[in-house]
Amino acid sequence: MEKAVDRISDLPTHLMDQILVRLPIKEAVRTSILSTKWRYKWASIPELVFHNDLECHPIDGRRLVDIVDHVLRSHVGPTVKFEACHEDVYDSRTINRWILRLSRMHIGEFVFYNIHWKGHRLSTRLFALRDLVHLQLSWCIIKLPVRFTGLRKLDSLELTSVSLTQDDIELLISSSPRLTKLRLHHLIDDVECLNISAPNLKVIDIWSSYQDINFQTPNCLFSVAVGLYRDSRHFKPRLNVSSRSLQGFLLDLPLTQTLKFKNCALKCFSEGHIPEKLPQPCTQLKYLSFAIDFGSPKEILTAFCLLRSCPNLEEVEFKEEYGSRKPFEQVKFLPFSNTGGLEAEIGLMKFLLVNSPGLKRIKVQVSYYERVREVYLEKLVELPRASPQVRIIYEHDSLKFDQEFDDEILPEVA
Repeated sequence: MEKAVDRISDLPTHLMDQILVRLPIKEAVRTSILSTKWRYKWASIPELVFHNDLECHPIDGRRLVDIVDHVLRSHVGPTVKFEACHEDVYDSRTINRWILRLSRMHIGEFVFYNIHWKGHRLSTRLFALRDLVHLQLSWCIIKLPVRFTGLRKLDSLELTSVSLTQDDIELLISSSPRLTKLRLHHLIDDVECLNISAPNLKVIDIWSSYQDINFQTPNCLFSVAVGLYRDSRHFKPRLNVSSRSLQGFLLDLPLTQTLKFKNCALKCFSEGHIPEKLPQPCTQLKYLSFAIDFGSPKEILTAFCLLRSCPNLEEVEFKEEYGSRKPFEQVKFLPFSNTGGLEAEIGLMKFLLVNSPGLKRIKVQVSYYERVREVYLEKLVELPRASPQVRIIYEHDSLKFDQEFDDEILPEVA
């Protein structure tokens, strides 16, 4: 009688590894019952990911802690990634016990995501993980060790709702020479001016209450996203800047191709005098995104200033700021000066026309007649509008277009 073929046990080692990596950690441990060859195979899984539901199989917090402890005690070989996420499972001693065990391994990624703030203070042993390439923390308190020498291999740093001092965040960034991606959201300690010194930083995403941000980078930033809070007491932006500091801000980003203004960041840059365009154009910028309060004339002017200052834009995105005012029903007249036919300008005009049911006139003064006559003017006339009585008036030198006069181009009457 022929012996049955055990295909599961005879799988090549690399296939067994791939199967285990794709299984939820709880199911991977259960593979130990398949055969003798599989019994301890799970103990060498390089990626240890423990989520709240363990891949759609809900489990209480105490049981999850037991599973993590068992896996870490039994684990052998390299650990590429450790990720833990649960609503209410962690206390500081638990997570620090895991950090202590991980500090004896060569771990590449550490992700700790706690959904609610419980004031967990993470052990400084976290920064003894010298092989870290990616570090992601949320809802916790961290402090650098006294003799911190940096994370020399760190490529990506993400901190959300984390409490740490200004000195520590700046030291952590500057002591990570390979850092290319930085994400700082809702940091808890007040930081007036954040100085970012990272020689290889390419992508940065900041959403916090900083009053100023200085980029001390050697012109390597490719993508920048900035979101700033309003002051909760006065509902005003905390960043005290003007269009001149907007120019200074952009001068620090000469090679940036993607720029996003989130939350009330655009409002912060709308204080003071707003020029028609910036003295120095942003020639490398290809993508521009605004969170804008369309009820604020200053924000609209600032948006136009930026659009005119970015001659090589390929894509522009407008997002209405949450909680922005809705005064469009009262708008009667919209003047636009020195426009140049940019698609972004057309898009903004379209938005205003569609959302201004009481609008009577829109007046457009243009810079380049030939371009406008052939393309721009046609698009203006065809734009949808909420107000049936709105007139579009176009002016350039001695020529005038007034839609009230049968859509003809007429010489301007002095």
